[in-house]
Amino acid sequence: MDSFLYFFKRILAWPMQPVGITAVTFAIGIFLLFKGKRSAAKLFLIASFSIFCFFSLGWTGLSLVKPLEDKAGWYADPEKLRQAGTRNIVVLSKSRIVDANTPADRWFGTLPRVMEGVRLWDEIPQAKLILSGSAYSSKAAMEELPLRLGVPRESLILETRAFNTADEARLIKPLLGKEPFALVTSAVHMPRSMYLFRAEGTNPIPCPCDYLTHGWPPIYLLLVPCVGGFRNSDIALHEYYSLLFYWAKGLVSKGVPK
Repeated sequence: MDSFLYFFKRILAWPMQPVGITAVTFAIGIFLLFKGKRSAAKLFLIASFSIFCFFSLGWTGLSLVKPLEDKAGWYADPEKLRQAGTRNIVVLSKSRIVDANTPADRWFGTLPRVMEGVRLWDEIPQAKLILSGSAYSSKAAMEELPLRLGVPRESLILETRAFNTADEARLIKPLLGKEPFALVTSAVHMPRSMYLFRAEGTNPIPCPCDYLTHGWPPIYLLLVPCVGGFRNSDIALHEYYSLLFYWAKGLVSKGVPK
């Protein structure tokens, strides 16, 4: 049931993402064209092309991402984490970790997060490294990379039951208690992650990594449609929609009598 709800929510969110907005607008234009309503069809087709170009601009994608990364802050200082009494380092994955490929490739886009988690673990004596995969991840595949990087098996805790960040916050909560812990994820994903872990009553310290907005390219490249711009726009809108959803959900729950 959890997997069904997860994919159902993804399908509902698709029309609000850049690719969904573009596709739906284009489909309406084609439909109107076949219906013989040429003027209206032209408007929708032009709108579809304009939306695609707008979200594909490097400037658009980076401008949407930057407020989220600014809120996440900068790389964590291990010394400050030690002073705060941090004993757990939680690394959130965005990948399905399977047995195929090499240990590094198994983590796909989450590799920077794992590397950052290992960096912090190496500077905090006796810390535990809690790695989250997905509900389709293999624990044997998850642990090989940190083991090769020098993390002993007894310092590793693996979580493979989650479908999304809300699940991760709920499932990892029993391991954390009220003590401060390092929360490692991509900078763009950090504001939502902090919100969800705090909502569970835990005490996360943001440890962002994998920044998208550092080292902006020349302005003439930012004004050219590209795959990277479209991808960044998609990532950012997903985060904004999710934050809006949880904010609205919180308002509704506060209005329900206990």
